Amino acid sequence: MGFISNLLNIEGSEFKSITKPTAIKDFVGENDNLKVLEVLLSKLNNDEKKELVNKEIRAMKRGLQGEKTVDFELKNCILPFLYLHDIRIEYDGLTSQIDYLLITKKYICVIETKQLLGDVNINSDGEFIRVYKNKNGYENKEGMISPIEQNKKHVNLIRKVLKEVFECDNVPVRSLVIMANPKAIIRKKYAPEEIQNQIIRAEKLGNYIESLENELRKTVFKEEMAFKIADYFKEKHTPINIDYEAKFGITEEDFSKEASINIVEKSICEVSEVDFNDIKNVEKSSKKKIDETVELSESDSQLTEKLKLYRNEKAKEEGYNALKYHYVFSGSTINNLVENKPKTTEQLFNIKGLGEVKINKYGNDILKIIEEHVANADKKIDDGSNTKWELEMRNQLKKFRIEIAKKERIKPFMIFKDEQIDELIKVKPRTKDQLLGVKGFGEIKVDKYGEGILNLFNI
Repeated sequence: MGFISNLLNIEGSEFKSITKPTAIKDFVGENDNLKVLEVLLSKLNNDEKKELVNKEIRAMKRGLQGEKTVDFELKNCILPFLYLHDIRIEYDGLTSQIDYLLITKKYICVIETKQLLGDVNINSDGEFIRVYKNKNGYENKEGMISPIEQNKKHVNLIRKVLKEVFECDNVPVRSLVIMANPKAIIRKKYAPEEIQNQIIRAEKLGNYIESLENELRKTVFKEEMAFKIADYFKEKHTPINIDYEAKFGITEEDFSKEASINIVEKSICEVSEVDFNDIKNVEKSSKKKIDETVELSESDSQLTEKLKLYRNEKAKEEGYNALKYHYVFSGSTINNLVENKPKTTEQLFNIKGLGEVKINKYGNDILKIIEEHVANADKKIDDGSNTKWELEMRNQLKKFRIEIAKKERIKPFMIFKDEQIDELIKVKPRTKDQLLGVKGFGEIKVDKYGEGILNLFNI
């Protein structure tokens, strides 16, 4: 940093804490709505509705492929910057679904990705015309919504947020449309110059970013502010669950007779946990997860049922049928709530599947259910028969169990169950041999966790 920059307290344009493109919200290669569509397709027996769902799936997969291509180009840029993938922002009555948001200390770039089949012609009026061949080999032409106009709305929302939330109204916000299909031909010779400058092919993205960096010389905010802006948009991301049954006019008669409503509900509720490349095995995966939940402690099983009951009641109030209870929150979200037992609104934001909108709608009720359940469970434990030492040891063992579970990324009950905590407190093991005598503790478990458990009893 030079003398003048120091004097004016202005940072240089380079990031200090990062040396390469850094994802604040990364491309993950999957989409919950796509998974729901895959499950829905597997249950339909109406050919017409199947084709509608199939068409939606194909379009969504094309879009994801285009975004994957852009992600590759971003990650291979030589300049450091922050970026977010697939963010949906609601602000002051406006809504924007942004494919990529790129943030530097000089500018912000809103990227719209298009993975179109066929070629694209842009005329002198800035109108987009898609050209493709039909099944018979004949050339078809059809108009399409201008991605430039689409992105203009996104840019306006970003500018509004920058001005009103961060009091930054001097930040250049650029619009960029990337044509990600390498086979597509883009004819923009007759397009207005303003539009020509906003459209590039994916492989040109690195060059575009470098040229923009050289073109814009002024640093408009500090590194700390760049991260704050990126974090803000990540936190404000509000995904939406689309009611595809309503969209395609699907009724119960359109489902195959052998498709059990219970299986469909469980499959869809658990679909966010299914591997993206193994969607065809969703029922098998869901059944496995359901079987695993049987191993929950009695207390956690009761809490699970309370949260499910609340979820189902809310779904009915909002007009959802049994197939759509997951629109309130999914089975995997319930599992996370039971596992972590959040006590505050801030902790709810750490639960996968709960964003700001859902927390505003259901958060207080969820916290109350958990708080009352935990209080009753503690009251049951502390019925006068437990000493102060036993209560403290129970808390220490639960804390130890949670810490190990987080490290190993497994459920706490898989370390040891509440019943085994009772047994540990009863036996008070001081050696490995004594620990091996506790029901549920074999050699493998003792080798893995024995030292930590014994340390608690040998303090």
